Amino acid sequence: MKEYSVNFQKVSAGQLFPELGESNINIVRLEHVTQNKISPFVPGEDRLFKFPKSGDSGTTPLEILLAFYRYGKAADGCYVYGPTGCGKSSIVRQFCSRCGLGLMFRTGHENMEITELLGGLRIVDGNTVYQEGPLLKAIRHGMWFLLDEIDSIPPGLLMELNMILDGKNMIHPETKELIVFHQFFRFVATANTFGGGNSMDYQRRRQDKATLNRFKYKILAGYPDKETEMAILEEVAPLLSIHKDKMVGLYADLRKANDEGKFEEGVPFSTRSLVNWADLAVQFQDLGTKNPLEDAFGVTILNGIENETDRNTVRSHYKNVFNPEDCPF
Repeated sequence: MKEYSVNFQKVSAGQLFPELGESNINIVRLEHVTQNKISPFVPGEDRLFKFPKSGDSGTTPLEILLAFYRYGKAADGCYVYGPTGCGKSSIVRQFCSRCGLGLMFRTGHENMEITELLGGLRIVDGNTVYQEGPLLKAIRHGMWFLLDEIDSIPPGLLMELNMILDGKNMIHPETKELIVFHQFFRFVATANTFGGGNSMDYQRRRQDKATLNRFKYKILAGYPDKETEMAILEEVAPLLSIHKDKMVGLYADLRKANDEGKFEEGVPFSTRSLVNWADLAVQFQDLGTKNPLEDAFGVTILNGIENETDRNTVRSHYKNVFNPEDCPF
């Protein structure tokens, strides 16, 4: 990363986040610059994204991230967990986007090793060269680092990440160089569970709770409320306005059925898939299919459910809400 610099601008939190209303809190908006251009590591803005209006603790995810950014330290860490597709990563990405924060990320997997995050010596074209990993880039240059699906990584690697959550200057395990933490570095992890291992819906590893509790800031994320999901559908597919109430209501029913264990296999009904259903319905309407709304539901939702009993249950829920005459729209 050559000619890398960070510019600072103090602004009102309410200016960056209208969701907060009037705010007397000032925060630093960063401008990461690489080779005299805005850094590509700053996430792009998603115009459809809406920060959740409430949180399980009474404090919203946005307020928790603001506290983490304004008052937190590298040693604190933020852990965001909740069901598949509820927007865990998006919360972090869009916060960084509005604050001008560079964001490095990796998705956790069962064979992940610490050198994948920190980097190390590699053989390239027959030569031994040093390649810096994404976590180390974030530490050095004051960016945020997002480790998605942390509950998928080997438990031993989570223990190794203690040295990051300690927030102290450390020695690279392979190169033995001293690593100094930048003041703006932050470490964020997302997961479907809080280290509890497998659940009905997700194949996840059991993780060490003592290590997880090193994360000072914890966000229990959930699906957006009805009003928010309807607003998203209005932006994605205004042609579906007459159906958006039923669509969101159907998803609420399906999520409740899933939570009550009425499916043989866990079936997540994410806002992401709701948006995909709406988008595909508009495409099928343009193509002139017989029933665009039902056809799109079949392609987006039903075709993604392998268990036949669950698929039929979901289909029954759909038919209880929608009639054939609901299309075309």
